[in-house]
Amino acid sequence: MSSMTAQMATVGTGQVDPITGVGSYRSNFNFFAE
Repeated sequence: MSSMTAQMATVGTGQVDPITGVGSYRSNFNFFAE
């Protein structure tokens, strides 16, 4: 997915992901863990 880079960036910054709109970087990390 092209959004993976954005997700990883969100994990590092903890900011809202511009693609998914998810604000919880921990939630994003769990999404990939699942």
